[in-house]
Amino acid sequence: MMLADPLITVVIPTHNRPVETLRAVRSVLGQGETDFSLIVVDDGSTDDTVQVLGAVNDPRLRVKPRPHLGVSAARNHGVASSQSEYVTFLDSDDVALEGWLKAFVTSARSGVDLFSCGVEYLSEGTGAAEMVAPANCGPAFDDVCALFQAGAYMVRRSTFTSAGGFPEGLRFGENSDLGMRIGALIASDDLMAASIPDPLVRIHRSDRVYDAEERFDSATRLLCASYDFISKDPSLLASHYAITGVAASRLGHRRQALSNLALAVRHHPTEWRHWGRLARAAAPRAPRRSRGTDD
Repeated sequence: MMLADPLITVVIPTHNRPVETLRAVRSVLGQGETDFSLIVVDDGSTDDTVQVLGAVNDPRLRVKPRPHLGVSAARNHGVASSQSEYVTFLDSDDVALEGWLKAFVTSARSGVDLFSCGVEYLSEGTGAAEMVAPANCGPAFDDVCALFQAGAYMVRRSTFTSAGGFPEGLRFGENSDLGMRIGALIASDDLMAASIPDPLVRIHRSDRVYDAEERFDSATRLLCASYDFISKDPSLLASHYAITGVAASRLGHRRQALSNLALAVRHHPTEWRHWGRLARAAAPRAPRRSRGTDD
């Protein structure tokens, strides 16, 4: 029987991913731990995701369907539905590896406020794997040693709530935005952060189509909402301006692109890629030839 107030809640948001979500759910339930609950928030799926998960007979699992409001809103809803002391997150197409939950439970029982593990990034296109360990996140994160990637960190639920949760509406950079706020709390409230380098979660990297509008909107919102954090790190600030500048260029907003790419160069002038992007955006465009005319 599931504990009324488990130590950790794992939150998995999903949308139209019955096969992948079932794989993620099984990877968590098969960890061999008992002091946890698993909440899958179905973010308005229009297929049989809810029905597939409903066939899983395990009292630790709860499936919560809701309207389609995005991944950040789904994660926040999962946390609001939990009663545990700690929360962690796993994306529906990723997999918890052996020892993942044991490491989180052990760290939670030691009293940490934030815990991170390493990640195995797996390319779905080539099958190549890359191991990434937690590291100093830099000034924007108040130099906390962590890895703010869904599946790689666990945080005390009260700290998550104090940080404001995930920024709803963002489709890009939501983990970094939350991480900066958590880092500030770790530093200001003298909270405890710990990490291990072991890759305990597999994150699948797909060949996702570049969405210029999504990148421009989310990066712009991040700059506006979290400028006080991002501006602590000139190279990170420059990267955000570069993201918005490249996206604006692809959307045909040349003036906006030039302005933001110039700011990227200004804040990180030794990064040659910023200069290259600015040069490409500033290059004159070849005039279009009129149809139906002879030379």
